[in-house]
Amino acid sequence: GVSEVKWYWIYSALLLDSDTSNSSSVFLRPGKIMNTVCGLANNTDQEFGKIAPSRACAGERCNYTLDGIITNERYVLNVVAESARGFKMAYAGVVVQTDWKVAHSMIAEADSDKTMKVTGAVCGSVLGMVIIGYLWMIKLYD
Repeated sequence: GVSEVKWYWIYSALLLDSDTSNSSSVFLRPGKIMNTVCGLANNTDQEFGKIAPSRACAGERCNYTLDGIITNERYVLNVVAESARGFKMAYAGVVVQTDWKVAHSMIAEADSDKTMKVTGAVCGSVLGMVIIGYLWMIKLYD
């Protein structure tokens, strides 16, 4: 019978420079199959995320935002559909290379500011310890 889609599982994996597609049916090479449910489970650490069609899909389109993508790198992306009966099917696999321009955002500024504050605190603490150690050595050998 026919079953409803319960989840869409999103898989993403960073590709090496040596990873090339030898066949469209194998989707990289026989040792690294990325177009089956088993191949994705064996060649990725875990799924990147999952979405429920009722929450993230409108009509025939579903949206999911991938975070932590490195620019100018190649990734394999694939979606696995899981039915309400528990059956899984991989589809929509693609190899993509990120080449977009990274936008400067307020979040990036906040992260940069936080990094500068932590770096300043650590450097200030180390400098303070060095000065105290130096003064202690002068007093000890005087």
